[in-house]
Amino acid sequence: MVTNPEASTIHPPALWLEDATALERWLGGTGAVLAVDTEFARERTYWPTLALVQMAGPGPARLIDPLEFQPLHRLGEVLADPAATVLMHSASEDLVSLRPLLPGPITGLYDTQIAAAFAGLGAGLGYQACVARLLDVHLEKQETRSNWLARPLSERQLSYALDDVRHLERVYELLDVRLRERGYAAWHREDCRRLAENGYRAGIDDQPQLAFRHIWRWPLPAQAQLRRILLWREQAARERNLPRRWVLDDDSIVAAAVEPQHSAARLADRLADAPAGRRRSLQPLLNLLRHPPGEDDIAATVPAPPPHDDHDKAALRRLKARVDREAEHLDLPPGLLCPRRALESLLRSGEWPAELEGWRRGVLEEILRAEL
Repeated sequence: MVTNPEASTIHPPALWLEDATALERWLGGTGAVLAVDTEFARERTYWPTLALVQMAGPGPARLIDPLEFQPLHRLGEVLADPAATVLMHSASEDLVSLRPLLPGPITGLYDTQIAAAFAGLGAGLGYQACVARLLDVHLEKQETRSNWLARPLSERQLSYALDDVRHLERVYELLDVRLRERGYAAWHREDCRRLAENGYRAGIDDQPQLAFRHIWRWPLPAQAQLRRILLWREQAARERNLPRRWVLDDDSIVAAAVEPQHSAARLADRLADAPAGRRRSLQPLLNLLRHPPGEDDIAATVPAPPPHDDHDKAALRRLKARVDREAEHLDLPPGLLCPRRALESLLRSGEWPAELEGWRRGVLEEILRAEL
């Protein structure tokens, strides 16, 4: 909590939960419905720097300053309590910013953006649009790109931050009625549970080279080399808490995969006069460039697929049309029912995509396999 006299008129003490004791008093027990949002900065780091937590629920909307709140892990325990229903709108980034505090996934997560899609309001509905649609309340958007790490926060920032949670419980109540009426409450719970678990795991993509679609003509050893470098960058960015591009940009990575020996020589020259810390951090990359991928590296690399030919494009259109018909029948957005990338994965591999497990498999597997 900011306590300097200059901030006192801008940071009214009543708005802030300054420690775990104040949080417990505000909660007043367990099993609460908590509306939660976060503000964070990520321009200069790999992991989001949590700057503000907004909460509403048992008491009026309040703010937590994660730079001051003690002990911060208590907030994580409250959010991960299975007895709590935690309301968030478009929660994926908030979950990443909260992850260091959490002892486990937020099992009571209720994402109101996903609920709005199941309720028939459309996919990807923003918070302001959702509040306007359901409550006829029109919120300001000007502070979206504020510096939330600045102290003290301005009155406009405080108002914007509190607005992000003070309407969520009423939105939740209206959406939940619609979900139950439409029979989609269980599907929504399943999607929220998967989102919470994925946000908590924050795993590393094992095949990052597949994002570079143009490499499909490369020989497999070169694709394996690209994969090795990308995996090194991901781990280095996490450990050093730097944006990936600050560790090594994509153009340099591609050049290193295509011409590893040339890149190794250039890197060795650069490191000759570099500080000891930089030499240590980049030595693993230099080792990768000096040693070609082995048989195990090549075997572990999934080859980049070629662009769709006319036959595949026609098959993909059939699959997409079948999904669209089923989505229309269910009155759900097609993208919620089945993302295009899942159809592409099914078409290429023939294996059922992991993101279509659960309720989607029961709805889609028979009809999609019939189209294939």
